[in-house]
Amino acid sequence: MEVLSRKLHRRRRSSREDTIQSIPGSHGHKFISSFKLQQQGNLYFKTLQQKYQQNVFRINIGVRAIALVDNRVIRILFQNDKVTKEDGVGNYITNYNLMDSLRPSIFSDQKDRMSRNSFILQTLAAMQDKYIIQQTYNSIEDHFQRWNKTYQPTASKSIQPSWDDGIQHLCCDIICRLFIDKTVNFESIFQWYVQALQKIKVPGLLKQRQCADIYNTYIELFKEIENSTYLPYYLNTGRQCSLSDEYAKENVLFGIIFNAFGSCEAIMRTCAARIGILSHEDRNQLRQEIQSTLGEGNDLSLAALTKMKRLRSFVAEVLRTSSPISLIFRRAKQDMFIQAYTGTYKISKGHLLVGNIHLAHRDPNVFPEPDTFKPFRFYDDPELIRHMIWEAGVYPDEAKNLSHQCPGKKMMMILLQLFCMKLLIHTEFQFDVTPDWNEKHLHSLGCPDGCLTLNQFSYDPAMFKIKLSDDICNSHSPFLHCED
Repeated sequence: MEVLSRKLHRRRRSSREDTIQSIPGSHGHKFISSFKLQQQGNLYFKTLQQKYQQNVFRINIGVRAIALVDNRVIRILFQNDKVTKEDGVGNYITNYNLMDSLRPSIFSDQKDRMSRNSFILQTLAAMQDKYIIQQTYNSIEDHFQRWNKTYQPTASKSIQPSWDDGIQHLCCDIICRLFIDKTVNFESIFQWYVQALQKIKVPGLLKQRQCADIYNTYIELFKEIENSTYLPYYLNTGRQCSLSDEYAKENVLFGIIFNAFGSCEAIMRTCAARIGILSHEDRNQLRQEIQSTLGEGNDLSLAALTKMKRLRSFVAEVLRTSSPISLIFRRAKQDMFIQAYTGTYKISKGHLLVGNIHLAHRDPNVFPEPDTFKPFRFYDDPELIRHMIWEAGVYPDEAKNLSHQCPGKKMMMILLQLFCMKLLIHTEFQFDVTPDWNEKHLHSLGCPDGCLTLNQFSYDPAMFKIKLSDDICNSHSPFLHCED
């Protein structure tokens, strides 16, 4: 009996191992592979996926890794008991010398990450919906009025300002008003944000000079935090989370730059581009939903925004097709088996795993006609939202201290809905060049190729009257009146 049992056990084990797929591909030459990645972006992953007919394969992206490219297998990267996150992004390390050698919580699994995450989570939890709506709506109105003068037909198209800059400036003002109760120099924020996320390639003394200039920008931004009326709240909350006062101030800056501005501005640009090329039928459906929700004396509120299901679907489809983050990296903590739609694969402890969100969002096993932008995809099938990847987790998952899930999801969705609502209901605009997307640029953050330039932009709030509810109009920042 014991012999029979052992035979059956060996047979079951053998049967299981027979179903394990070998991971195809080779890591190849580092520099050749890095060049291909730079030139082809997401197409590099797609080409290898088609070549091997597998959704798990070896790849070299400047560092040897195993690529995970379907909507099922990518979820292993969110299981913190099985994977860990290292500093930087794969082999791409940020310039920590431009950050006082501190690591934003999104960039590591350091032991004190729970304290830093707790600080950010408490800060965002304290920010009430009505205050987010008030500050966002007022900022949008201010900038739309400026755009009414800025983006007008000119005799020379060469001097037509980029709409990308205008949208980025708007996003910067919204985020800064919410977090530090003031607007700051947009060029300073953008300069530091870009340089902190890329290698400085100039040599010798020029590099030292450039680093010094950028670091001075960092100090300038840091002083804006110190002079904010919200500083007592941040210091008090930081102490509750066992953070030093300096570290609390640093994480406010990291929260503004990395966790909020970096993603929001890219998605806002993509939303504007998609609205500009919507069919008249789709645009009218969105406008009718907004007007019916806010008509007959109904005020603008979070409840009203929630009722705009077609608008929420449009924003979700923008996030699906144009995620600002394409690649996420984790390292295996242990030997394990992972499940993809193309089979089961064995991953060894220490392997670097790279998930491609761009391809996971185009998985035909989940999304019908995945390469087609369908603004009402999530309105027609609300269950599809469970398959959306939100930065470092699936969309329905809430951020927690030990997770890497984006804690600003609610704030971002309110911001994006308000921006899209105002564009749809109060503006008319035309592009100089029709926005287009390819899959070659990882650094584009999901935005169209090339700059957004306008032939015409008109803003008329009288086209449809919108009234903010009294509690939104009278809302105040939750970060005031805190004793230091």
